[in-house]
Amino acid sequence: MQLSGKKIVILVDNIYQEMEVWYPLYRLREAGADVVTVGAAAGATYTSKLGYPVHCDKSYDEVSAAQFDGVVVPGGYAPDHIRRHAKANRLVHDFDLLLRDQGRCDPRRRRMGRRRSGGGSQSGHLAKTR
Repeated sequence: MQLSGKKIVILVDNIYQEMEVWYPLYRLREAGADVVTVGAAAGATYTSKLGYPVHCDKSYDEVSAAQFDGVVVPGGYAPDHIRRHAKANRLVHDFDLLLRDQGRCDPRRRRMGRRRSGGGSQSGHLAKTR
């Protein structure tokens, strides 16, 4: 998969699942994507469930869905922290709207995929917008 010229955002917050931040971050960079970590405070350091730090490049105030080609929402307890920020919710919502506008998102398929996943966390997924 070649992702040169693509920009991907990874949402970060405390108590994230290590493999759901670091694995996509490194694999996407290896594929040529420009990966930006985004959280509540630019420049902050957030720690994982096991204490691994991740530096936050930008805040929710500094980004919009139109600037990026995809979003990763990691698992762990981070989504519980992320969803408390209205601008984070707006960012993910705007990605969803971009997918629908481009005809790349069928809400029925998303719901079916969620049911098959065993009903766990709805995080750790990459949404491709372009």
